[in-house]
Amino acid sequence: MVKSFKEPVTALTTLLAFSVISSPLVYGAPAPVPEDDTPEIIGNPGLSSHSWCADNREEVFRIDMQQDEQKMSDAIPVDTGIYTMPNSPGQDKGKDPMASGNVSPVIVDGGIPATKVTREEHKEKSFLVNVFERFIKRQGIQPSNPCRHPNPIFPDEGPPSHIEGCNQDPLDPAGFCPRKAENADCTYFCEERRDYFYGKEQRWLPAQEIFPYPDAPPVTIGKGEMISLGVGIDYRFQITLPVLSVGLGVTLQKSWTWTNTRAYSAPKWDVLHPYCAFFTFIPKMVRSCGTVSKWPKRVLWQPMGAYTEVCNFGRNPETIKDACVEFPWRNAKDEVEGVLMLVKVECGNEQTLAPPCQQDKKFLLNGVMDETLNHWNMSDPETQRWLKSQGKLKF
Repeated sequence: MVKSFKEPVTALTTLLAFSVISSPLVYGAPAPVPEDDTPEIIGNPGLSSHSWCADNREEVFRIDMQQDEQKMSDAIPVDTGIYTMPNSPGQDKGKDPMASGNVSPVIVDGGIPATKVTREEHKEKSFLVNVFERFIKRQGIQPSNPCRHPNPIFPDEGPPSHIEGCNQDPLDPAGFCPRKAENADCTYFCEERRDYFYGKEQRWLPAQEIFPYPDAPPVTIGKGEMISLGVGIDYRFQITLPVLSVGLGVTLQKSWTWTNTRAYSAPKWDVLHPYCAFFTFIPKMVRSCGTVSKWPKRVLWQPMGAYTEVCNFGRNPETIKDACVEFPWRNAKDEVEGVLMLVKVECGNEQTLAPPCQQDKKFLLNGVMDETLNHWNMSDPETQRWLKSQGKLKF
């Protein structure tokens, strides 16, 4: 017989003690700790949403469908009362699959199937919502200097990726960059414009080809691995990084390192089939251009033959217009940003790229592809049309 507790405090204390003692017995063991180092699977680039691919998607889909039909041409036809794939790509050309069975496509205004309209509208709305959200996020902070925005927009996210009117250091009416506190170089930089872009790909080394076969070994990039990115300075600058940093409002150094904060792995073999692939890193970059003015120096003699060089601000400076510097973009946490992606290639030759619409849209941006490592298959019709549209191929 269990006696009832007369005092609430005694009852509560006993209940808590019983809970602590019985918890391992009831649950067996503490709850498992979530695994933070689980590799993130890099997605299949799929059909690129690059503007040219979007405009020509019907043609691209048609070619893909013909290839799929060819693969299925040996299948045994089964009379199921619904449409079956033709035995040859040319058979039943132009025939509506939905018209062969009891199901008819829903037609909307203009004679366009509703399923297609829904798919296209959903894709367009998703894109517009994404761009709108990025604009809202970007416009949340309005800096006095448009070139010092903490959340710039890059080419694939929507305009603007090019910004004019940097006003942190306005030019003198005479056209030179005014002096600030004296420095050893007697040189000053006034930023006038910025471009935000994706830089040249940094192929992950050692390069390991990803094969689309069931027994292919998995390819993973471990957590904490690094890629080094340098700074490119106009040879006309003749200016040190500390002085240039003052004009840019950021601390420049000779190189930065991008470190992946988690592990990444390639998708399953059937996602990439029939292409192989490799990992590459696309860094976010900034190109800053402006005016550099350098004053001559004069010598101040001191006793015992000693002398000191000082800036001679009484004379006109040497001025260089349109001088540029390129450096990796860094966020508020002083981290280099970029995108790790897959690049599809033909199996057996990792330097021959798969057609453009099979690539990530960022990979197709100007200046991203490393032409010393990759080349297009010039016999592929889609590649020919794309290169021609980009003005890179003339017939």
